[in-house]
Amino acid sequence: MYAYQVDGGYKDFGKAKLGDIAPLGNNRFLVIEQGKQNKKMQNLIYEIDLTGATEIPDDGRLELGTLKNVKPVSKKLILDMRKAGWKLEKAEGLTLLPDRKTIAVVNDNDFGIAVDVIDSSVPKTDVEDYTYDADKKVYVYKDGKVHRNVRLGLKENDPADRHNEIWFFTLDEKL
Repeated sequence: MYAYQVDGGYKDFGKAKLGDIAPLGNNRFLVIEQGKQNKKMQNLIYEIDLTGATEIPDDGRLELGTLKNVKPVSKKLILDMRKAGWKLEKAEGLTLLPDRKTIAVVNDNDFGIAVDVIDSSVPKTDVEDYTYDADKKVYVYKDGKVHRNVRLGLKENDPADRHNEIWFFTLDEKL
């Protein structure tokens, strides 16, 4: 396990996600980093290298927040998928083809459904605005207040995100 430092600019670093990881060999991997940054979705492919990074032991210190002097993996931007034409929200799978220049990426269509939140005290809201406290069995809104009249359901997601696509990006140089 290694530390990965996401790009700056996220209002909430919890919104940054890694869509997939693919091996390149010699301690190197391709990673999709994505999320909303400054209210705009971004989908970036980085090459990361574990060489020189601190390996994090699975001994509970990470959960306790007591790790010190951790050097994250190094990373280099390989492709900004948005600048290359990608318009879908989530990139969830990637692989490097045998020519070592072509990256194949697939989207996640969420099976055509998304989570719908109905909260009588908030007219327009999103599931990401809440945290569920399983011990108390209540929803906590992003302002820290408990909301008791919250119902979750399913709705159709954005039509643009209902279909699957596979994209091929060809780089100028081999990885």
